[in-house]
Amino acid sequence: MNKTTAILIGLIFTDGCLSPKGKGDKKNSWRFYFSNKSQQLVSIFKDSIMQEFALPEDRIRLGMTSDGLYRAIVDSKEAGQIFTERFGTFRTLRYKNGRLPKTHLPIEELIQHNVVKEFLQSAFSCDGGVSLYVARRKTKSDEAKWLIRGVYLACAHPKLRKEYIILLKSLGIKACDAGDGKVKIRDRKNMEKFY
Repeated sequence: MNKTTAILIGLIFTDGCLSPKGKGDKKNSWRFYFSNKSQQLVSIFKDSIMQEFALPEDRIRLGMTSDGLYRAIVDSKEAGQIFTERFGTFRTLRYKNGRLPKTHLPIEELIQHNVVKEFLQSAFSCDGGVSLYVARRKTKSDEAKWLIRGVYLACAHPKLRKEYIILLKSLGIKACDAGDGKVKIRDRKNMEKFY
């Protein structure tokens, strides 16, 4: 695995998807799809997928979604087969029946090839954020206030949240599953390491 692959799968696991293309028994290809508010992230996706699979630029369809997001679509039977055979499913949300998909991050491969940083940068760029707010608590004499700050990564899949924590730990960063669908980095020391 190289940096380009790590960036690409980080983008697909968050604001992208890889799904069968076609209907019914005619699902004979694969579709890569990525959308985001950031045109720069869509451009990174486009460049990464072109480099990863040696695709010409005209194979990537760029546009806008109905809700104003930038998007990129690539249909490729060969590329889709390579990625699904290598990484499995990229689905992170529950199925309609409530079951979780059997998905996992390629932890060992990311660590072995020293590309954890690139993977996490792309994932946090899509589904991450910074929280900063004032907390208040009434005391007998007055109201106490303090600043709560943190870095988080939103992820609906509980197994993937644990795996993100393992990847952060491999870089010396302590994080926790906050129980609200987010991996959080809460203290100053670890936020500085993350930075």
